[in-house]
Amino acid sequence: MKTLKKILLPAALIIAGIFNCRAQDATSPEAIALKKIADSKTFIFKAINANLVGDQGSTNGSYVNTNQSSSAGHFHLTGEYSVICTPDSMVVYLPIFGNNTIEDKPDMAYQTVTVNENPVKYVFTHYSYVVQQKKKGNVQITAKPDDTKQVEKMVFDIGIDGKVKLSFSLADRNNSISYDGDLIK
Repeated sequence: MKTLKKILLPAALIIAGIFNCRAQDATSPEAIALKKIADSKTFIFKAINANLVGDQGSTNGSYVNTNQSSSAGHFHLTGEYSVICTPDSMVVYLPIFGNNTIEDKPDMAYQTVTVNENPVKYVFTHYSYVVQQKKKGNVQITAKPDDTKQVEKMVFDIGIDGKVKLSFSLADRNNSISYDGDLIK
């Protein structure tokens, strides 16, 4: 019985490793499908959380688990925010954070505080769009709008599991905003 365990356990680990490597390979069916979606410029990104970098305030979301010494942090978004990409346009409807701040009390570090919503809508019809296949089948899309000077670029990092991180750079701000969410095909 001990000999059987010694043989079966390593064999099971090897088989599991082979299937795991295959699932994270750029040639897996999931990775190929993700690359096809990215190349087609046809997807919807649904924003769930916003992450502020630097000393910014907030005008939207729920304040969750943030750094107690700063008003910047991680916000669970309460509205329906998205980026809709089609072959001829990109519609961005996301909350942009301004100069309004929330007082962060140390004893409320994990309590939710609801704040006002202030989404901004951008519609781009002229933009550069570059798709790169990354490790483990993930895809990175970089979009740089040509028809506005307000938005410098947007970088979508999309995992084969459908989770997306969008880094959003505005021309008139020193800090960037990132959004976490899901890819809707």
